[in-house]
Amino acid sequence: MLVTMRSSRQRDCYAGFVQLTARELAVLRMIAGGRTNAQIAAELYLSNQSVGRCIGTLLLRTHADNRAELVARAYVEGVLDHAEWPPKLTGEDHLAVLGGSEDVPRIDGRTAMS
Repeated sequence: MLVTMRSSRQRDCYAGFVQLTARELAVLRMIAGGRTNAQIAAELYLSNQSVGRCIGTLLLRTHADNRAELVARAYVEGVLDHAEWPPKLTGEDHLAVLGGSEDVPRIDGRTAMS
């Protein structure tokens, strides 16, 4: 299953959305559940380095500043179900990516250009 997240970088996106893989979604769900990189690695049978690289790629591609922002946007945009614990994917296939030439509102109230 591929999930898309909004992006302003043309090379990383199609129509403002970045495609996410099943692994990226699984890692995003576990980050939202408060798991550490080591816990995510153990549960997904990956190395710590692979998990770190996956998270770094998610942050880079979505233009999120940190894990908390990435998770918050996943909830706001309906990728993660806020009524479930531990976090579950909703089946939505997109998540906005901040940044770029347009003034996109950020979770913290600033714009991408501020």
